[in-house]
Amino acid sequence: MEKPKVGLLLLSGEWFSQIGANKGCYKNLPDLIEKDAQEINKSLGEYLDIVNPGIVNSREKLNHALKKFKEENINLLLICYLIWGEDYFVIEALKELPEIPLLLWCYSPFQQLPRTMNMVDLFRSSGPVGAVQASGPLKRMGKNFGFVFGSHQNKETIKKIVDYSQAAKLAAGL
Repeated sequence: MEKPKVGLLLLSGEWFSQIGANKGCYKNLPDLIEKDAQEINKSLGEYLDIVNPGIVNSREKLNHALKKFKEENINLLLICYLIWGEDYFVIEALKELPEIPLLLWCYSPFQQLPRTMNMVDLFRSSGPVGAVQASGPLKRMGKNFGFVFGSHQNKETIKKIVDYSQAAKLAAGL
């Protein structure tokens, strides 16, 4: 059986570079976020055909991602806020791909939160804020969607994503 084709929309806020969260004590943060994105892709790619246009943090990158998802005829849109970001990304995605099943991943880079956290850790673990924020417009727009929480290192989280993806692929074939 062919693997489900999943559009992986990895989101990071536009504000991230605008406030200088890539300089000084934050200079390692972009590399950590990129590494998280690569690990997510690797964890899911074992089971799914992942369409990954890279980290989206601007309208231009969002438009590129949505175009790629349409061209690839994805079975599922998996939205994952790597760090907190604006909800217009999700609203635009829904407008462009209204019929595609959607799974919102409340992602954490950590299996368990560290005992102490610095600001880099705090920013890096802010993805759930974006996911919760995005759920509001999705509900207001009447979009049914699945929701999953956890790290890419958590086998149960990955299993839920794979199961949802397989269900979306089967539903598309009906």
